[in-house]
Amino acid sequence: MRIRAVILLIVFTLATLLPVATQAAPPDWVRVESAAPGMSVDITHPEQVEVTVSDGTVYLYTSTETTVKIFTILGQQITAKKLSPGVWSYKLNARGIYILKAGPLTKRLSV
Repeated sequence: MRIRAVILLIVFTLATLLPVATQAAPPDWVRVESAAPGMSVDITHPEQVEVTVSDGTVYLYTSTETTVKIFTILGQQITAKKLSPGVWSYKLNARGIYILKAGPLTKRLSV
C-alpha cells in the first residue's frame, strides 16, 4: 500500500511538471535579409530607425546598435533586446495595441 502511494505521488509530480517543460519558448527578434513590404530604408541617415507591421509581425530597421522594447497598451513589457544594425522581425502573439521604443523613436503599433 505504501509503495502504491509513493508511485502515485511520483506520477502526479511528473504530470504537473510536464506541461511546464513542453511550453514553447517566447518569440524573439530574428534577423531578416530584406526590408518588409512598405518599409523605406534610407542608408544615408546615420541614426535611422524604421518600423512597420505586417500580419502580426513587427519589422524594424536600425542603422546603429539600438535597444528595442515593446510594451502592451497597459505597460507590460513584452520584449527588450539590444539589436545590431540591420532588419529584424518580431512575431506578436496576440492582436492589440502595442508601444515600441527603439532609440529615440516611440511608436504605437496596431496588430
